[in-house]
Amino acid sequence: MGVTPQNVTITSNTYKIIKNDVLLFQNKNNKLTFNGILNRIIKNYNGKSSADFSYSSDGIEQIINSALNNLELEDKKGLSEKLFIARKKAFFEEKNKPIHGVSFKFSISEKTMDTLNVNHNIFPDTINDYSYEYVGKYLHYLFEDYASQSLNIREKIIFADFYEEIENAIENNKLLRAELNGGVIVFIKPYQIMNDSETNYNYLVGFSHFENEKRNTICSYRISRLNKINVYGKKETITKNEQKEIEKILEVRTPAYISYEPTSVKVLLTNKGQHLYSILQHNRPKFTAINNKNNDVKEYIFYCSENQAKNYFLKFGADATIIEPESLKNEIKGEFEKAVLNYSNNSI
Repeated sequence: MGVTPQNVTITSNTYKIIKNDVLLFQNKNNKLTFNGILNRIIKNYNGKSSADFSYSSDGIEQIINSALNNLELEDKKGLSEKLFIARKKAFFEEKNKPIHGVSFKFSISEKTMDTLNVNHNIFPDTINDYSYEYVGKYLHYLFEDYASQSLNIREKIIFADFYEEIENAIENNKLLRAELNGGVIVFIKPYQIMNDSETNYNYLVGFSHFENEKRNTICSYRISRLNKINVYGKKETITKNEQKEIEKILEVRTPAYISYEPTSVKVLLTNKGQHLYSILQHNRPKFTAINNKNNDVKEYIFYCSENQAKNYFLKFGADATIIEPESLKNEIKGEFEKAVLNYSNNSI
């Protein structure tokens, strides 16, 4: 399959965001690369971003016509067309100004290039129509628009094919077959795609069972962690009782931890730990109470799963001490003891 080398310039911030997204959306099996994510953005977002005149001018004709209501039909039509052309000219004059930032070369796959070849913003129907001066300028604004979106929207763009399969299954009450890390196969009766406000990732929530099993249990799978997913064909419908069960659990748990049992978690936070808690929002559990211990330490009480508490507070080091439950306290204590042993081992 042929590839097309392409130069592009983007701002340093956009470059960092896309580079970081490679790490965020990568798992052991999908081997996502920087070149790969750029191709996915083009293939899945081409024609749908503010880089596209048709997208940015949605509704402009209706707005123009509404403003010209008192004119005769022929006059209105002629003036509307002139205003539309003027708007298009101004759009591309602005977009074709010199751009600055990080310049690099990447490879566009043949399949991705096919989607660009039909884009009228780059290759207009007529020779006199307005367009981008060259492909790289269009891609600059496409990537900039992508980087301006929130994490969950960027995830939806990168994994657009997964979303299409899931939405198809939900709409038609179909079972999904998904492959997890390690090649594990799971069958999912989908309920909804839900955004987790604490992690900002999107999760497929429903009921599932593993291959060679029959019993369904409530589940949530982060969409960017799936290796493959497709409609399996068998008709499966979420029952009203199952829907009530999911909604009841979501009253006390977030989608990311829907299958983890919550419990009372007590944590001692130093002044630095309290500051970290105030600024580190990713995966942050919500506290139910705060008790003063002394001038430097406060006891925070959370109602969350042990897994969420561990994932969040491990990075606090000595500034967060788990008091309860005992099982979590011992688990984290063991993690730090292993770290001390590793640092004490002269062979490392």
